[in-house]
Amino acid sequence: SICGDFIGIAVDNRCWFWGHYHGSELAEYRGKQCKYCAIGLNLKKNEEHRKTTKQILEVCEAALAGGYCKHIGLNAGAFPPPGRGHKEHADLIKEIKSQFDAWIRLAIAPPEDPKYVDMLFDAGLDSVGYNYEIYDVDLYKKICPGKYEELDKGKPRQLYDRILSHSAKAGGPNKTYSILLAGLEPRESTVAGVKHLCEMGVVPRISVFR
Repeated sequence: SICGDFIGIAVDNRCWFWGHYHGSELAEYRGKQCKYCAIGLNLKKNEEHRKTTKQILEVCEAALAGGYCKHIGLNAGAFPPPGRGHKEHADLIKEIKSQFDAWIRLAIAPPEDPKYVDMLFDAGLDSVGYNYEIYDVDLYKKICPGKYEELDKGKPRQLYDRILSHSAKAGGPNKTYSILLAGLEPRESTVAGVKHLCEMGVVPRISVFR
């Protein structure tokens, strides 16, 4: 879909924390999703979950040729470990860059190993986001239980900070961002999150909860 001056493409409409990818034997993951998220409510039984590279390239061509957008925004729900979708997105970014002179940003869940971050920049990615969403520790635990328990291993922001710091150094200035959802926590907490991100060399992005 065209959103303002960019085309937004969800490469896959599933999320690890909604219980997708696991199969019925791992249904205990259901309920770990972020509480503001509607990915799992929007799935249709007869819908293709993963868009093909061919489909994505066709849509990019139409949007860019029509002058509707200035850049491409890629996103999806959380992919399975260990890579969390980094290799899949790196391969796609290479394909897009080989055909179009387009600026690309990506929002994605952080991997455990920073080598996956390097894959994205090697592929030509212009901007990557590992999103805090919530900075307040107690609210983060309640609102983003899957991220808190599995990604951060019960230590709020430990994985996010490690990967964000690596990405900011590997990509250079203004190549790494993190979204904070304004309206789901006290203003003072959002401001503290902005300061913390800036200290790591990460661009804070404020998205208003609606």
